[in-house]
Amino acid sequence: MIDEALTKGSKYVDGWSGERIGWLEGAPLNQRTAVLLNKNTDVIDTVYDQKEKKLKWLKSNWQYKGDIK
Repeated sequence: MIDEALTKGSKYVDGWSGERIGWLEGAPLNQRTAVLLNKNTDVIDTVYDQKEKKLKWLKSNWQYKGDIK
């Protein structure tokens, strides 16, 4: 589920922490996993079940830090 959230999921940025988020918006309720990436690296900071989008999440089109040249 982590892989799918990061590759197929909607991209957001946390308005408070700046962490990048991958979240499968259209997934069944038992599969909606939020994956938070460190705002300065591509390291996963945390993973948790998230049934609904949080209000502090801002829609984004972020890239992986390793892909930026």
